[in-house]
Amino acid sequence: MLHEARLGDGYPHPGPLPRLIIRHIFPGTSGNLSQRVEDGFLLTPTGMDYDALVPEDLVLMRFDGSHEGRRAPSSEWRFHRDLLARRPESGSSNCSA
Repeated sequence: MLHEARLGDGYPHPGPLPRLIIRHIFPGTSGNLSQRVEDGFLLTPTGMDYDALVPEDLVLMRFDGSHEGRRAPSSEWRFHRDLLARRPESGSSNCSA
């Protein structure tokens, strides 16, 4: 799968603790999380209940706006891209409406 190697290399993935955090910070489908990876950043998909999220649902975004994965990226992908581009020392970002 697309993100299997990345997730196995120590990148965060939806598990019990992240699910608990996501459930309380971003109920339902509100808000998004991103995590910088070598070739861009992983982003939560648009319109998906985070209780149903599995690693393969994460979208690989590149800084040029291209993406790959089985889901569409959040409409807030530009916010995440701009924040991560301006702050190279930052490994992740979150956004809640």
